[in-house]
Amino acid sequence: MIIYFSGTGNSFSIAKRLGEKINEQVIPLKRAFNNGDENIIFVFPLYCEDIPPHVRKFLGTFKINNNQNVMAICTSGGGIGNAEYTFNRIMEKKGLIVKKFLSAPMIDNSFPVLFGGEVNRVFVDEDAIVNRFMNMTYNNSSSFNPMHKVTELLVYNSLTKRLFRKKVDKEKCIGCGKCEQICPNNNIQILNNTAVVKDDCTECFGCIHICPQQAIYVRKKVQKKNQYINENIDVNELNK
Repeated sequence: MIIYFSGTGNSFSIAKRLGEKINEQVIPLKRAFNNGDENIIFVFPLYCEDIPPHVRKFLGTFKINNNQNVMAICTSGGGIGNAEYTFNRIMEKKGLIVKKFLSAPMIDNSFPVLFGGEVNRVFVDEDAIVNRFMNMTYNNSSSFNPMHKVTELLVYNSLTKRLFRKKVDKEKCIGCGKCEQICPNNNIQILNNTAVVKDDCTECFGCIHICPQQAIYVRKKVQKKNQYINENIDVNELNK
């Protein structure tokens, strides 16, 4: 089985392609369960130089049998940070050895939302990523980088959480529900025809990218050029 966490579709697209290649069930993290398959493959993005906190928490509590093969693909706008190291440590605590871990460079979609600028829509050969994962031989050589941890701590703290809290322009919001549908953590509701972002945000920015009215933002109002959804997916399938 393949379990994915995805806000804008990059990790979902890789998970779906891989699932089609190896005939494995693909399910979002928020609906995940262990069906007893021989292989469990996790696909998730890199956030602030590590595995997203919500995904880390899930991995720490998710029950995996000793006879199951554990693997992972980490998508990112560049680099791998401490994600490989963290994933291996989590699995070691469960008494498991990671069979494969692949870093998959994708289109970065966080900086345009936070700091402006147009999304760099470079071509990403997703089939090549899947083939590389399927054919790879893995030898864990990951190590902890304290500077990556500093970056994470600077972003994930109570102060920046308040600064980066999602804002909704009520004059623009039309209550279409696309943000509610795409949220990987069920953290958005439509109340009185307006999106309401609750307090358990994963910082995936999916709601910002999907909004047809550019009504959701963090530091500054967004434009279409700042928005990105993986063009290879059907948005209606994402996190379903």
